[in-house]
Amino acid sequence: MEKIIEILLGDIYIQSFILGLTLAAFFYKLSGRTKLNEPPLVYYRFPIIGHTWSFLTDCEKLICESREKYGETFSLYVFGQIMTVVGKETTHEVLRKDQDFSFREGFINQVPTHLIFKHVTIPEKNAKIVRDYVAGKLKHLISRLQKNILKAMDLYIGECVGKFLSLQHSGFSCNI
Repeated sequence: MEKIIEILLGDIYIQSFILGLTLAAFFYKLSGRTKLNEPPLVYYRFPIIGHTWSFLTDCEKLICESREKYGETFSLYVFGQIMTVVGKETTHEVLRKDQDFSFREGFINQVPTHLIFKHVTIPEKNAKIVRDYVAGKLKHLISRLQKNILKAMDLYIGECVGKFLSLQHSGFSCNI
């Protein structure tokens, strides 16, 4: 095995072939990015670094120049990943179409908590529980909360109307 590695590293033609094959695979991966309905990828000079340096040093300038040249929606190659920037006209579309643009799936892909913690529940179920059970009883809960706040204010602060005039002269106000 050591003999094979020594032969591979000793021959300049084999080294050149391996380096060329690696670069070809890298460029093929980057060139296969633009598909039919995807936003344009902003041109960058350095293949591995991409837009990372200009993103870190002057992010606002990078986004403004890219917006002028490519429009409201475009993609940047930052930190080895392709980041899509969406303009203000299409932001509502991204937020409204949660089947196409799932923030939960993106978070699960980036931070796989279900692999680390086995007891973590599925967030879709939590959202459904909140929507079905809490949102329906929200008016009742808010009225109870208001009553408890008013009771606590009367108990700990006292009658606020009588103190309003005296506190206003000393620089404090109790606006409730």
